[in-house]
Amino acid sequence: MIQVKFYIFFTLNFHFILLNSQVEWEKYYNAFNDNNMSEIEFWSQNTGIQNLIYSCEDKKMFGGYGIFGSKTIVSKQFILPPHFKIKIKLDFWKLDSWDGEFIQIISDEIVYQQKYIGEGSQICGNQFNDFIVEFDYTFLHNSEILNFVMRDTLDENGYNESWGIRNFLIFIQKCPNSCIICHEDANECYTQDQADHFKNNKWQNLQSIPISSTQCVQGINIIGGYEILDKFSVINSKFSVSPHYQIRIQIQFILIDIESLNNSFDFDFDGEIVNFQLSTKSQFSICSKNPQESFNNLEYAMNHAKEEMSITIKPKSLEGARPFWGILSFNLLIFKCPKNCQKCVNQDICLLCIDEWVVENNYCNRLQNPFKVIYFSIQQVFYPVNFQPQVFNQSIILKKIETFLNLNISISCNQNYLIQIRYVLCHSCKNKITINSKYVCERNKIQGIVLNIKLKKLMITSEEVLIKRNNTNYELIQIFYNNEMKQEKIIEIIQKVI
Repeated sequence: MIQVKFYIFFTLNFHFILLNSQVEWEKYYNAFNDNNMSEIEFWSQNTGIQNLIYSCEDKKMFGGYGIFGSKTIVSKQFILPPHFKIKIKLDFWKLDSWDGEFIQIISDEIVYQQKYIGEGSQICGNQFNDFIVEFDYTFLHNSEILNFVMRDTLDENGYNESWGIRNFLIFIQKCPNSCIICHEDANECYTQDQADHFKNNKWQNLQSIPISSTQCVQGINIIGGYEILDKFSVINSKFSVSPHYQIRIQIQFILIDIESLNNSFDFDFDGEIVNFQLSTKSQFSICSKNPQESFNNLEYAMNHAKEEMSITIKPKSLEGARPFWGILSFNLLIFKCPKNCQKCVNQDICLLCIDEWVVENNYCNRLQNPFKVIYFSIQQVFYPVNFQPQVFNQSIILKKIETFLNLNISISCNQNYLIQIRYVLCHSCKNKITINSKYVCERNKIQGIVLNIKLKKLMITSEEVLIKRNNTNYELIQIFYNNEMKQEKIIEIIQKVI
């Protein structure tokens, strides 16, 4: 059994350090300023109040006096482009008579909690002191989904204790344009040519019954969750994957009503058991009354090459009187074999290619589309004394729908020369046969030969052939492309002195 531990570290000032700080920040999301309050409709909250905008000294906010009071929860789930770091900024307004209650800001597994009493001065709302705090925090993050939640521990209505937010901003440090996922300083980057990104939201129990979804807060779906997946529940998912050599999973858990900060799950990847220990540093409460919940982002890579994959998840140690768990998101990164490769060691070494392709220098090169000679004839001709045959090179493109190539080849015969004709009956076929014939040019005669050849293309592909010739020699060459341009002679006619 493989055992993997995950730890979440953060400092009191809620700042995470990245090795490479040269990547510029890009503004991804902007809401709740005086010119943009329309984003309110895309956020979820549990107040039941229709008008969610409050103005204080000509400043508008989301929530505020009489709106966000006791046990308010606001939330939004963001779907982000490929990135490796997030910065969140917001203005938090504490209004009126807070007496030791907390505000919690939850960004996936990152939880910030601050206690307030009588700070500040009276600005608006009731007659008690108000306090404005600008939150600005940064953390490493590369999951596609970001779950953002704010909640309070107030015990009075919004006309005595309340809060609101303004100027909510999300900045991200993006992966390079071609990356579908990257890590930390963006040096570890995976592109679409290297990997496929697969999302999976279909899970079932051991009786093949699909796992239903729940919502602790509006807008954040959980596969399983409260009263559905407990500490004895086992779930499974199966899927087909393209030829690959490695997989990497990204999974977001939520643990509910847990009594320990150290819990663990067993993952069964096609019979290989991996144990994940979830060591959480912060907890919150959005699904039940107990402040014993946590988000956990996990990532794990392993070698894998099977066409079918089965993943089974079950709790090994989930402490609590009635603990529950669920999945917020599950992404599978499939590291692909090289193009046209069926089995590989990595991106640079292929072991087995698909049909009609062969391994060459660790990569797959295609066996050219066989052209089969289905008709061949030679005819002797005599030319007038002043005859000059037309001579030119030519490139011919056969479209997919074009099956046959008809060639009429005229060759002038040099006196006292031997014409040697070589053609492949079916090149690139398993039974490759080369035909050789000869023709002797007669003395004191102006003569030549005419060859009529009909070729049949055996596969439905577009092909390119090149005719190279002069008065006395002729070559028909097939052009094909793999890692580089290649050529194969189909017909060759040369003359030699007898």
